[in-house]
Amino acid sequence: MISFFIADPFRYTHEEYALARKERKLGKGYTGFQTNFSSNITLEEDLIRRDLTINAIAQDKFGNYIDPYQGIKDLENRLLRHVSESFIEDPLRVLRTARFAAKLMHLGFRIAKETMLLMRQIVKKKELLYLTINRIWNETEKAFKTKNPHVYFQVLHACEALHL
Repeated sequence: MISFFIADPFRYTHEEYALARKERKLGKGYTGFQTNFSSNITLEEDLIRRDLTINAIAQDKFGNYIDPYQGIKDLENRLLRHVSESFIEDPLRVLRTARFAAKLMHLGFRIAKETMLLMRQIVKKKELLYLTINRIWNETEKAFKTKNPHVYFQVLHACEALHL
């Protein structure tokens, strides 16, 4: 069961909300997706399309966590890990993961080796070239607002994204 939360429109909390959906990759870049918004989509189907396990945790109306992809364990281990192999379908995830690394570095978070390998695959396929300047700038600007913006660039260097 999916719980919906209505945020107070007069108070900005920096929390992110997304509608339940399923996606299927059909083309290049981050726009080549067919998206399905339906009330028949299960919570697990929605959560599997998330980028990182720490972003694939839900809570029911009783406060119980729903964590099919071990995000809580990764939080405890301070690990940024991809949810599924579909991670490679969206090149923006390279930048988002780098930004999360910059945002959470002061807490000791690191990127899982297997996630870094997928990031390198995205780069080698030249998928980042399909990102618009606006998408790149939005993630970069958010990274500049973190405590450790240099980590964003270190991660992009490590996955060879700066070599494009």
